[in-house]
Parts: sequence; C-alpha cells; structure tokens
Amino acid sequence: MSAPSDDRTLVSRPRAAWASWAALVVLLLLLLYPSPAFPWSPLDTQPSAIVEADYREIGAFLQANTPPDAVVAGDAYWLISWYGNRTSLWFPVDTAALDEIERQYVKVDAVFLTPTYLNASALTNPVWRNLYAKPKAFGEFTVIKEYVSTHGLRAVLYLKQEPQR
Repeated sequence: MSAPSDDRTLVSRPRAAWASWAALVVLLLLLLYPSPAFPWSPLDTQPSAIVEADYREIGAFLQANTPPDAVVAGDAYWLISWYGNRTSLWFPVDTAALDEIERQYVKVDAVFLTPTYLNASALTNPVWRNLYAKPKAFGEFTVIKEYVSTHGLRAVLYLKQEPQR
C-alpha cells in the first residue's frame, strides 16, 4: 500500500514551479521590453537617438552662451567638452568646494546642470539638485538661461557675473 499523501506537498510543488516560471517571465519582460519605463532594455535604441540630438542642441547652446576659452563646471562634463567644445570640470561636492577650486586651481566661468546625475544619484549634494530644480543666483553666478531641448531635456546654465565698472 502506498503512503498517505500530504495535501501540503501536492499543493506547494506546483505553486513553487509556477512562481519560478512567473519570475523568469517578468525578468525577461523587464530586460527586453522597449519602453521609456525600462531604459536599461538592450533592445531599446530609440531613446539613444533622442539623447544624441539633445546633446547636439545643448552643445550649440553652450557654444552660443559661453566664451570659447570658458571653463564650465557641470554634472555632464563629457557633454560640455565633447558637444559644447568647452573646457569642463566635474562639478564639485557643493558651492563652497567650487569657491575653493577657484581660489587654488582654476577660474570657473560657468556652471551647467542637467538631470544626468543630479536626479539619478542619491549621493549628489542637495545644493546642486536644488539649483537645478529651482534656479536662483548663488555666489558670483547668476542664472543666464534655462534651456529645454526639442525632446524635453532641461538644463540650467549659470554664468559668473562680471563686476560693474
């Protein structure tokens, strides 16, 4: 005669197998579904084309609003250098550190903030996030222009105010 069956054993095995398959399906959908909700999808090539166009627009904006020899601090240093053709400096920890850099190393002519790292990193100092979200003058810098690209990428450019003569 066979051993008595345990209802928990019969029910729990199919549920465990079903849960494993469901988790696998969800994981595959997250990796492969091309949507802005899943920007890490390897099959989603459309956003990179939009970003490339935005970067070119922003580069033209930087070139039009900063002198050719300007040193620009920002969260997207590669965008400033490559597309804007300006000397770039990775933005420092906060505005006090920016003052220290200027005293010891190099005069910074502009600060350029984008959502590149400010919104993505919890480690970013809230001072920069606030200056991006609600632009206002700080130190010797004043808001020169808020820029929104054709595709909605927003950036804020601060220029150092020249002393009145």
